[in-house]
Amino acid sequence: MPSVTVWLFPTAFGAETGEVHLTGLVQRGALVVHDAAAISWVPSDPEPRVRQLKHLTARAAGKGAMLGAAVGLLLLNPVAGAAVGAAAGAGARRLRDAGISDDFVAEVRAAVKPGTSALFVMSSGADATQLAPILDRSEGVLIRAELSDEGKAVLEELGRSLPEDAD
Repeated sequence: MPSVTVWLFPTAFGAETGEVHLTGLVQRGALVVHDAAAISWVPSDPEPRVRQLKHLTARAAGKGAMLGAAVGLLLLNPVAGAAVGAAAGAGARRLRDAGISDDFVAEVRAAVKPGTSALFVMSSGADATQLAPILDRSEGVLIRAELSDEGKAVLEELGRSLPEDAD
């Protein structure tokens, strides 16, 4: 069953270092990445920037940025406006049923603020013996949510429902 992990970093560019570590873990077979997105918030910018990590998820790239869409809908909703807000409400209800709780969303929302960054990773088959040393050396903090059997499909559907420039 896939899980969603968020690697939170105390700097706007910490997620770039995390991305390098994540790439190494994927190449060593320490986990399978189904989808991944990075968010960075430079202190002088009015809102964070979300981007899909396509090189890690070649198979997912053709399906759209499902995790990037979820990040945009759920975490950036207060910044995005009313039109996106209605879609976010419906998406949030579906994601709760898929295993991403309101507490998880609230914790991540509170942590992602100007001057920080994060990696959002939907993965499975993680080898804790390979992940632990990387995470222990990282300045990042890990938050994890287990998805239900329906979770991956819900994220894919959310990704397809957004306009191309929404992420």
